[in-house]
Amino acid sequence: MNNDKLEQLIKDSRKFLHDISNKLLINSGLGSHVLTALKNGKPIDAKLLDKLERAVDAANSMAEMVRDHRAYLVQVSTASTPSTPTAVSDTKVA
Repeated sequence: MNNDKLEQLIKDSRKFLHDISNKLLINSGLGSHVLTALKNGKPIDAKLLDKLERAVDAANSMAEMVRDHRAYLVQVSTASTPSTPTAVSDTKVA
């Protein structure tokens, strides 16, 4: 792998880590809010269900991002010229 390809791989991997860490923070925050509310005996209402649904959406998005990045890394490791990873549809969860 030449330097240009390695630099592109590093750039793509840093973007992946940035994007997934954002989803992790969303997921953690929403999940913690729902858990605290339930532990405190708060009734399940539309707002709480919305937060839980957004946390699940963030988790599903992360799973898709990991699958796509893994496929990209496999492609890079087996191909002579890496292409840019396929963008995951960026659903709003925040």
